[in-house]
Amino acid sequence: MPFQDRGRKRHLAKQVRADGAVMAACFKTQRPIDMTRATWTTDPAAVNCSMCRKVIAAGIAGKNLTSEQLRILRHMLGIDDPYMREPRPWRDYYCANPGDPEMHALAEAGAVMLYDTRGGYEWWRCTEAGRAAAIESHGTIRHPKASRIYRKFLEVSDCRPDLTFSQFLTDPDFRRTRQEA
Repeated sequence: MPFQDRGRKRHLAKQVRADGAVMAACFKTQRPIDMTRATWTTDPAAVNCSMCRKVIAAGIAGKNLTSEQLRILRHMLGIDDPYMREPRPWRDYYCANPGDPEMHALAEAGAVMLYDTRGGYEWWRCTEAGRAAAIESHGTIRHPKASRIYRKFLEVSDCRPDLTFSQFLTDPDFRRTRQEA
């Protein structure tokens, strides 16, 4: 489990100077991380800096993953719903037929790794770089906020059939539901 340091940004360490100062992967100029406001790690899973995550994803995306390969990565992590506001991975596996060319191409790119073969199938999981690429690519499938709000209205109106869309948009009782869309 990644180290939890709430309130401080965790950068991906790119370079360490002789004096011990650490440069972040997201910094465009060579400067040390301000350790009073942020910290650093070498574990891509522990990074919470959005710019460093983009650098991690670019390492995989630089290998030109296809839209189908990105779809597989999102599916592996359970973040393939375009109505999700923020991608929150809740699983990390994929079952494929032996020799699946897409999975072996993803493995060559460093996005997935084979962890088991059982029942005549291959079981795969994302690497940290594949995870970062999938999370970064979620924005390409995410529906606009207006569509997500309307979807929330449809979900709520199943329980309250007398509710109008206008009431849903203006009633303070549904404020949190609208904000979470």
